[in-house]
Amino acid sequence: MTDTDTLKEFGIGQVFNTEIQDELAKYVRKSYDDAKEHKQRTGVSALLLRNLRAKLCQYQPEDAEMVAGIDVYVGLAALKQRAADILAYRYYRQ
Repeated sequence: MTDTDTLKEFGIGQVFNTEIQDELAKYVRKSYDDAKEHKQRTGVSALLLRNLRAKLCQYQPEDAEMVAGIDVYVGLAALKQRAADILAYRYYRQ
């Protein structure tokens, strides 16, 4: 079954993009790629990964090698995040 057959099932028929739609799609894709490259270039992606690992109580890859064989992780970041969640819940619940 082709895409055209699938569209006909819904009564849409064949879809053609206009030049404006094509240009808009190019613009959106370029903007997305620029934002993604900027996020990686400025280190935001690495920071987000580091924070996610801290919240999940996981060592960073470079730290995991130093503490090989030790299964204890002090989850201070996760503890602080849970405490902030509780405070926010109490504050906004009032």
